[in-house]
Amino acid sequence: MGKIKVLQLVEDFGGMGGAERVVYDLVNNLNPDEFDLTVAIVGERGLATYFDRTNAKIYYLPGSRHISLKILMSLIGIIKSNNIDITHSHLVRMNTYNWFASRWCRVPNVGSIHGIMQDEVSFRARLYSRWAAKFSTRIVTVSEKLRLDYIDTYGVNPAKVITIYNGFDVSRVEKNPDPQIIKEFYSRYNCSPCDPIIVAIGHIREVKGYAYLIKAVFKVKVVFPNIHLFIAGDDAAKEELGLVEEIEKMNLHSNITFLGFYKEITTLFEIADIYVSSSLHEGFSLTTVEAMAYGLPVVVTDCGGPAEIVENGKCGLITPKADSEELARSIIKLLCDKRLREQYGENGKKRAYSNFSMNNFIEKHENLYRKLIMG
Repeated sequence: MGKIKVLQLVEDFGGMGGAERVVYDLVNNLNPDEFDLTVAIVGERGLATYFDRTNAKIYYLPGSRHISLKILMSLIGIIKSNNIDITHSHLVRMNTYNWFASRWCRVPNVGSIHGIMQDEVSFRARLYSRWAAKFSTRIVTVSEKLRLDYIDTYGVNPAKVITIYNGFDVSRVEKNPDPQIIKEFYSRYNCSPCDPIIVAIGHIREVKGYAYLIKAVFKVKVVFPNIHLFIAGDDAAKEELGLVEEIEKMNLHSNITFLGFYKEITTLFEIADIYVSSSLHEGFSLTTVEAMAYGLPVVVTDCGGPAEIVENGKCGLITPKADSEELARSIIKLLCDKRLREQYGENGKKRAYSNFSMNNFIEKHENLYRKLIMG
């Protein structure tokens, strides 16, 4: 038997998000002696700098705000010309294209669900999701909470839906931070190793709950006047969401900094005392896992995936979502107790390496593909 030919289908929104990173990790880590990877990327070309360096065959297709017959026919052509055995798509619209194209070509398909459920998306997205749920050969969710929500929302046969936790890239957290970069960071942002520093990573969107994190920092500042919060991620929406106005209103402009895209993730982890995820909804949170793997204590909200990643009171603290008071209380508790931070950091590192390794993530996907081929 030859190699199993898998087509990965993902939408490009201009950068490397959670779903895009999953595809990138699959392309780079699936056994090349057993699997032959093709990738179809719909939308912008922000991912080109990442995927063009891989050994996979890459197709770039123009994006469309609505389901496009042209894109669908292109995918059918890709499946046929490459003799694809399995199609695997990510996110709602790509899952819809997937089940149309794969059914036309009569190949098994996998749809990955990375995020929020029915009440947080548009009517069209809910309709697409129902179609994909009905016709997908297998559905992969990135957390057990998401799996149960998906089954309940769309009435899918539970045997058809499996959970595979995302795996973290060891090289991202074991890379030694450059001391000079750290020194320049402190100087540029007017802070020091003596200041309490918290870090959050994720694009500026309402669902990330940054409004509540900002209010929490306002409360933390009463106890720790030199508190610094650094937020890394696409910050184009920070003014539209009113975050800049809130910061000015609370006089936090010297305490909170939006870094935009920031590649030196280990620099952020190195300077931080605590990593915080304040999301209102989250399928998973790979950056939380990476922070734990680096040895940081974490504070997360009870919003889905993060609550499965973190053992409350062992490697971090879980707070109610949309509750700035409790978020502030948890941050203050950890900032007041260095020994507790160290204990949580050690426990979190062990949990990250044992439960969310790239090896586990890849092995489960390889087993899934093998089972689909065997029927």
